[in-house]
Amino acid sequence: MKAFFRRAFWTFGVLAALMVVFHTIENWRGRRAWEAWKATQSARGVSYAWSDILPPAVSDAENFAKAPILADAMLDLEHAKGIEGIRLAGAPSEIRSWRNGESEDLKAWAEALNVTDVRVAIAGMKTPLDAIVEATHRPGCRLAVDYSKQEIPALLGLRQAAKALKLRAICRLRDGDRDGAIEDTLAILRMAEHFRLEPQLITQLLRNGLLLIGMQVVWEGLEARSWRDSDLQRLQELLAKVDLLDGVQRMFNGERMFNFGTFGAMPAVRPWGAKGGSGSVSTGGLLFPSGWYLRNHMAFERYFLDSVVFAVDPKKHRAYPEKHQAAIQAMESERTGPYNFFAKISGPALLSQFLRCVNRQSEIDQALVVCGLERYRLAKKSLPEQLSSLVPTYLKQLPPDLVTGEALHFDANPQGHFRLWSVGWDLKDDGGTIRKTEGRIDYRSGDWVWPAAGKSPAR
Repeated sequence: MKAFFRRAFWTFGVLAALMVVFHTIENWRGRRAWEAWKATQSARGVSYAWSDILPPAVSDAENFAKAPILADAMLDLEHAKGIEGIRLAGAPSEIRSWRNGESEDLKAWAEALNVTDVRVAIAGMKTPLDAIVEATHRPGCRLAVDYSKQEIPALLGLRQAAKALKLRAICRLRDGDRDGAIEDTLAILRMAEHFRLEPQLITQLLRNGLLLIGMQVVWEGLEARSWRDSDLQRLQELLAKVDLLDGVQRMFNGERMFNFGTFGAMPAVRPWGAKGGSGSVSTGGLLFPSGWYLRNHMAFERYFLDSVVFAVDPKKHRAYPEKHQAAIQAMESERTGPYNFFAKISGPALLSQFLRCVNRQSEIDQALVVCGLERYRLAKKSLPEQLSSLVPTYLKQLPPDLVTGEALHFDANPQGHFRLWSVGWDLKDDGGTIRKTEGRIDYRSGDWVWPAAGKSPAR
């Protein structure tokens, strides 16, 4: 029996020694590889400083997030509150979207909200909605979160508020109140752009969603030819400032930093306990050397940098689908192992947001051009034969097709109808043809086309 325990003791001792040696070597190799990687990326212009990606400090009086109507809800990190006085108790089962050429069905909204007319429900929110419109005029925004601790901002009520403003704007537009409609529409777009400098994925996605909500009213006003020249100029001024390519770089750089915090919080030096811990054994630390976490963060960074950060050039207003696709294919073909296991699990879901952001920027660019076309029509009673005729009177400059760098495609007929499109993600000009998969627009194939009206509005 003593011999058995002696052998067991020595076996355990040898295994423990091997484990320590294994962790020591892998940790050293991982840290050495990380330092080399960081130096290489820094030389490429990649920043590792929080200060480079955070929005600047803003005084409370100028901070959109600190406006009285928003402050309580946005400070609620338990995410239990909305914005006081704003609540849509339901939504239609069939959501119409301008992207499909569909106007909002106000009758369906009234049924969903259990009122005779959606205007009744919206009228009850007048005071808080007016306060939000006023708050959007504040010049800056910085959320009251500790970015280094990866606190999730409290944004629960903003989408609801934007939807309520959208419904009020559409009601006003259809009732002939163009002054009220344009103010509400611009407020939604300003609300979205208050988050343009935020580095968190969830905040940039909210910005993207708010722009989509606001674009419903922009599109309906253009289709109904309800906007005046002064309205269109104000829309152009705001839409021209929207830069979702910078936003997508910012949010994926933010995710790099947040994920380094995540990986860095894992066992960093010893297999027992967290760094500086009390000495309790960590199962994850025993199985995975800290060097592996650093290696996974390197893989995570490589995926993000190659497929997103270096696949757009905001200064040139360009996105490069071919670079993105090549990086994705390289990631998918890479053999899964301990150095990239966590990165390959989390990476694909996040990278799917890249296409959405690029497509949304193309829609914003097209809206800017269509505002110019409508201004030209109002002045000339006809449409131009080519887009260059809009510059500089009706549009300061033409945005390029951001996926090719060439001109957007355009044709018009004498009846006053036109088509405007980008060649889309596959970089093939299909003559303004939309592709659908299972009844839904497929943004990976076919052209990205400015939608023409389909379903007529229900008052």
